[in-house]
Amino acid sequence: MSLCNQLSRLVRQGPVTKHSLRSFSAEAATHHRYHQETHSFLEPESYIGSWEAPKDPKDAERMLAQLRRDYAKKVSLYRKDYVHEIEMLRVEKQRKDEARLVAERAANEERRRLKAEAAKVRAEERKIFQDEFRKTLVLFALLSTSGREVFELEMVSYMDMGLDKCGLTLSGGFDESNGLMKERAEKLEFWRMTGLKREDKKKARKKLLHEQSSLWIEPKELEKKITEALVALVLLLALSCLVQSNGAGNVCDLGRRPSSRPHSVSILEFGAVGDGKTLNTLAFQNAVFYLKSFADKGGAQLYVPPGRWLTGSFNLTSHLTLFLEKDAVILASQDPSHWQVADPLPSYGRGIDLPGKRYMSLINGYMLHDVVVTGDNGTIDGQGLFWWDRFNSHSLKYSRPHLVEFVSSENVIVSNITFLNAPEYTIHSVYCSHVYIHRVTANTSPESPYTVGIVPDSSDNVCIQDSTINMGYDAISLKSGWDEYGISYARPTANVQIRGVHLRAASGSSISFGSEMSGGISDVVVLDAYMHNSLSGIAFRTTKGRGGYIKEIDVSNIHMVNVGTAFIANGSFGTHPDSGFDENAFPLVSHIRLHDIVGENISIAGDFFGTEESPFTSVALSNISLSMTNSGSPDDDSWRCLYVDGSSESVVPEPCYELRSYESSYGRAEAL
Repeated sequence: MSLCNQLSRLVRQGPVTKHSLRSFSAEAATHHRYHQETHSFLEPESYIGSWEAPKDPKDAERMLAQLRRDYAKKVSLYRKDYVHEIEMLRVEKQRKDEARLVAERAANEERRRLKAEAAKVRAEERKIFQDEFRKTLVLFALLSTSGREVFELEMVSYMDMGLDKCGLTLSGGFDESNGLMKERAEKLEFWRMTGLKREDKKKARKKLLHEQSSLWIEPKELEKKITEALVALVLLLALSCLVQSNGAGNVCDLGRRPSSRPHSVSILEFGAVGDGKTLNTLAFQNAVFYLKSFADKGGAQLYVPPGRWLTGSFNLTSHLTLFLEKDAVILASQDPSHWQVADPLPSYGRGIDLPGKRYMSLINGYMLHDVVVTGDNGTIDGQGLFWWDRFNSHSLKYSRPHLVEFVSSENVIVSNITFLNAPEYTIHSVYCSHVYIHRVTANTSPESPYTVGIVPDSSDNVCIQDSTINMGYDAISLKSGWDEYGISYARPTANVQIRGVHLRAASGSSISFGSEMSGGISDVVVLDAYMHNSLSGIAFRTTKGRGGYIKEIDVSNIHMVNVGTAFIANGSFGTHPDSGFDENAFPLVSHIRLHDIVGENISIAGDFFGTEESPFTSVALSNISLSMTNSGSPDDDSWRCLYVDGSSESVVPEPCYELRSYESSYGRAEAL
């Protein structure tokens, strides 16, 4: 820097001559020598120049290794110093950021305080103005009277009404403020007349605009049109009620079939290996991500060829068809680390097995539209024995996963697939609309704990038909949320049809309603079902604190064989997610029709146990013939009833007294 300064000073002094350049060069050389003499260099490392070539190669190798170790130690020390310096810089920056946040917070609090004080001042000014204006109005009313006596009488009446708070007195106030009151009265009258004139002008202008508009309608004509619109609205509401009353019967009649996709790729194109050992989670994830780009081009199909494809959990996308060829098997990994973890559903507030989070399902769909899982009778195997053992040994970290789950999706089709060994639920549709499940087979071991086949949960317009389901617990279970969480979420399960199904539930019910039904279950039609080797046939489950309702259920054309209890309605079934439930949230169970049912080798015809606070009502039984295992025995107790009311006709064996009314008062349940 000094060299540059000397050169610039030399140029400013005048023309550059040889003498001046020699002088500058001499000074620069002198400065360089001075710098060399006074500068202190770092001491060289001990290993620099210390090498002496040994005669023995082994000694040379040993010395070289020692030098390398010394060098590594030096590098480690320098790295530690660097890391320490970086950490100090980070701490300093964090301290400055915290100080800035504290300063900003203090400034914001000061602004809020000043704003509140200003609002308080404005409120006080507004109150003073209102009090003054109220005084003016009262005195103006008093001036309109004739004579002091009338004034005194009216003043007394105003005081009785609370107007004495305006600060008026009866002694001397009238004479002293007479002139002021007249002046205020004149101003008030002027303001009132001005406001009336302004309103009259607005009305006249509005009327003129209406009359000049092409949409102007005479009052009589307008009344006629309103009447016609009301009549049309009433007819529309009546028609909608009729459609709703018969809506569940039309869900499966739509005949939905998987639409063909213009694009198709094989899972082999993404590096999948179908040997049953190689993990293919990344291949499935990459394939779905690639096919997502075809959503606006008619959708795409992911083809799974024959083989055994091991995978962890993965997500689907909209406008996608997952097609499993014959002899194609998707195997669920038995390593919990291959299953993603998700928050509990909002209508449940916790996992089903344990409080807290839950494992995501093997195949997931979240907020999807137009998604299909189908094939040529391919298989999805959950390998649930691993999860069942953990459940029985109480060693689960989170609640068990399901095989297939769709959340907040619509237009979902699952068909022509075999499901095996689900860890918990086989197909779970929650918060969904227009779900069509057709020609599926779902099997688990009879000893599998609390495994359920198909679970429509807070979903509407659901069709389940022509399927075979054999489960450890329930074959088909309709749900809609758990206690206060389901009541708050308020998403019912409605408009569901189940027909042409073969069901077995080893330790549960072939078809159950609840007990998680806090969002409500209604408008369900079950027909043409075969139930066999089940603990119970049809069950309605609920308990105090659930809230919600089960209503408008129609079950017909049922054939039961080797069923423990044909019908169960239990008002004290199930547990609560936590202690936050409302003990006064009583469920409604009403308008249940069971008719045209035949049973063979039935142990108990029916158990109907409502609650004293909310009895089960409008239970209608007709054309039911059950062949009992203990028929004719003196201890025959085929029907057991408590807090239930209903009617029956042509029922064998004869139901309990509470269900023997022959009056037809079934009707339709009132909306909650």
